[in-house]
Amino acid sequence: MVRARPHPRPVAFLFPGLEADFAPNVDDVAAWLGQAKPDLDTSTLGRHGAAVINVGRLLDAALRRLGITPVAVAGHSVGSGRR
Repeated sequence: MVRARPHPRPVAFLFPGLEADFAPNVDDVAAWLGQAKPDLDTSTLGRHGAAVINVGRLLDAALRRLGITPVAVAGHSVGSGRR
């Protein structure tokens, strides 16, 4: 069991936009959460955007499971649509 530690300062989550070099290694995070690895296909602009959003959602879920919750959520480009 993972226990959350109190944070002395507020935390914000910032989600990225589309990057040319997008090769996240999130297999272990997905396995820890008991979720399937997100589709990381970047062959088209639409798939690239979906992959970035899905990785953001996965990392958001991992941080929240650790008890880290943001006081603010922001993003750039496609990342600004994550809520």
